[in-house]
Amino acid sequence: MITQATANASTQPHHALAILARGRITVVGKLGSNTGELVSASTCTAGAGMTMASCVYSSSASGGGAFATNGAKGGDVVNGSQQVVYAGGVGGIANGNERLIPLRGGCPSGPNDLPGYTSKEGGSGGGAIQLVSSVGITIEGVIDVGGKAGGGGSDYFDMVGTLTAWFEGGGAGGGMLLEAPTITLGANAVLDAKGGDGTGCTSGTFFNCSAGGGGARPGSPPVIGTNITCDGNKPAVAGGGGGGLGRIRINTPDGVYTKASTTVENGALTAGMIETR
Repeated sequence: MITQATANASTQPHHALAILARGRITVVGKLGSNTGELVSASTCTAGAGMTMASCVYSSSASGGGAFATNGAKGGDVVNGSQQVVYAGGVGGIANGNERLIPLRGGCPSGPNDLPGYTSKEGGSGGGAIQLVSSVGITIEGVIDVGGKAGGGGSDYFDMVGTLTAWFEGGGAGGGMLLEAPTITLGANAVLDAKGGDGTGCTSGTFFNCSAGGGGARPGSPPVIGTNITCDGNKPAVAGGGGGGLGRIRINTPDGVYTKASTTVENGALTAGMIETR
C-alpha cells in the first residue's frame, strides 16, 4: 500500500517514476512527481521572454510549456499606441502521444533572456508516474503531476544600476500511466495533470506589471499572459502564459475502469488495453 509519498523525478529529460507490484497498489495519501522536462526540444519548450534597455529595462514574458495541449503565449510589452515593443514568448506546441510511450513528463515554459546575463530558466513541467499491478489499483488519494507555476524575479543591471524584473509562463502538466487488471478511482481520488499558471502581479511602487495566464484544465485551454504598457517612468513587466494540459492514461484488459461520481480527472484522459512492451 502506498499511504503517502512524494517522488521527485530526475532533472534530466525523460526520467520518470515507475512502481511495479505483484500485489494490489492502493494510494490513500498524495503521490507526486513535480519535475518534468527541463531541457529544450524543437517545439517542446515555449519561447523566451525578453528584457531590454529601452522602456526602462522592461520585460515581456515567456510562453507556457506544452504536452497534450499547446501552451499559451507570454504577454508583450507595448507602447501607448499598443504597438509591440518586446514580444512575449510563443507557447509550446502539443507533443508526445496519448499512450505515454515513452513515459515522460510535461515541457517547461520558456526562459527569460537578459542581455549580458545567463537566461533565467522557466517553470518546469509536471513529472511522470507509472503504476503497474498484476492484481489491481485503487486510488483513494491524490496523484499529482501538475505543471509548476511560472517563476520570476528581479535584478540590477550592474553596468547602469537599473532594476529590472521578469515573469515566466507555467509548465505543462506531466504524464500519469495506470495499468492493472482492475482499476478503481474512489470518491476522494484526484488525478491531477493540469497546466501551471503563468506568473503576474499588480503594479506597485517599483514596477508596472500585469496578470499571468491560467494553466490549462480539461475543456479550458491555457490563457495568454496579459500585455503591459511601458510608460517610460519605471519598468513594465508582462504576465506569463499558462501551461498546457498533461496526459492521463488508464490501461486495463478491456479498456474499462471504475470511478466514483466525485472522482477528479484533471488531464487529457484516455483509456486503452494493456499492451506488452
